[in-house]
Amino acid sequence: MLRNVEAELKAWRDLKSGRGRIPQYLLFTTNANLSPVPAVGGIDRLNNAITEYADDLGLQGWAVWHRDEICRLLDIHSQVRRTYAHFITPGDVLSNLLDYVPDADKETAEMIRSHAGHALFADQWVRLGQAGAQDERQKISLGPVAVDLEAEYRHPSMDEPIRTQAAQYVIEHGETVLRPSHLPADQVPHVVIIGGPGQGKAPWANCSARPTESPYSARKATGS
Repeated sequence: MLRNVEAELKAWRDLKSGRGRIPQYLLFTTNANLSPVPAVGGIDRLNNAITEYADDLGLQGWAVWHRDEICRLLDIHSQVRRTYAHFITPGDVLSNLLDYVPDADKETAEMIRSHAGHALFADQWVRLGQAGAQDERQKISLGPVAVDLEAEYRHPSMDEPIRTQAAQYVIEHGETVLRPSHLPADQVPHVVIIGGPGQGKAPWANCSARPTESPYSARKATGS
C-alpha cells in the first residue's frame, strides 16, 4: 500500500506524466487493515509519506480509508450499502429478514441464533500452520489471547507525551491509593481512553478490568 501511494504521488509530481491538473484533494482507499499504532503503524506511515509530497503538489487535504474505516462507514450509511445489492452481506440478509418478519416464530428465531452461534464458534480458532508452524493442524483459540495497545498520555510537568502500554498503565494506576489526600499534586485519579472506531477500546477495557476483578470475584466465591 505504501509503495503504491508513493508511486501515485510521484506520478502526479512528474510534469511529464501527462496527467493534467494536479488535484487539490486526494482519497486513498484499500481493503487491507492498517495498524493504528502511532508513528510505526500503517496509518501514520501513509500520512507521513503523503505529507512529504503535499507542498510540492499543492494538496489542501487528503484521507486514507482502510478496511475498518470503510466497514464503519458502511455500517452507518445503510443506503450506500444497499445501493450495491450484489455485494450484500449475511448481516444485511438477517436484518432484512427481521424487518419483513417482525413477528417471526420461535423456531425461526432459534435457527438464527443457532446459525450465529455456529459461525462464531467456527471463527474462534487461528490455525498456526498458516503462520509457519510445522503441524498444519495446530490451532489456538482467540478467547484467551489479548494484545495490549500502545497509548500516549501527557504529564503536567512534561511538554512531550509519554508512550506506554494502555492496560499496563491503567492496572498500575488502579493499584495505587487514589484518595485525593494521598495523591501527589501532579497526579490525577481518573483515566480516559480516547481512540477512533474499531481500534479495540471495548475489548481492551474488558481485558484490563479482569485482573482487578479477579481478586474480588475469588473472595466473593469463598465467602470472605
